[in-house]
Amino acid sequence: MELQHIQIKVYASTPDALYREHSPIVRAFHRWIQQNVTDELLIDVADYSHVPAGPGIILMGHDAFYSVEPGPEDRVGLLYGVKTRREGSNADRIAHAVNRALAAARRLVQEPGWPEPIDFATRELLLIANDRLLTPNTAASFEALKSDWEAATATVPELSGARAEYLADDPRERLRLRIRLTQPLSLGTPAVA
Repeated sequence: MELQHIQIKVYASTPDALYREHSPIVRAFHRWIQQNVTDELLIDVADYSHVPAGPGIILMGHDAFYSVEPGPEDRVGLLYGVKTRREGSNADRIAHAVNRALAAARRLVQEPGWPEPIDFATRELLLIANDRLLTPNTAASFEALKSDWEAATATVPELSGARAEYLADDPRERLRLRIRLTQPLSLGTPAVA
């Protein structure tokens, strides 16, 4: 199984401050494009926060996207999704996606202009295999992915000791792993306006 389209969600510990009407996220995402804050090609921002259970506020890139959204589980967080093919092992691709998601969450926390502090100091992440054909939502797919996940945890310090749980609640969903961290994420001191 070659896992390519990986998504990582970092849950917000301050969801009301992060995702609300007139959120500074749109300005922040535009600033990321203008200032080339990543080595990715970032293209545009779209605000779908008015759409119930929609995709939220999206920063589209050529190879990946960032989105602040509540998702189907109605838990606000930052979702990072890989769109294009990457070289390396499954573990390398998982570690890459986790590192990108955590870097973006850290950048948002330290972004100026928040009316109140935001944070992602949770003990939980969500890993989504966004390819139903290659990774159907089955226990067998989870078991096949488990060793890749464990190899990825060895290369990302924030994942030290983390456990992956299979979310088998709906076979129509994509394969999802709930990641339980041993310690809350520490992404820096929140900035306020």
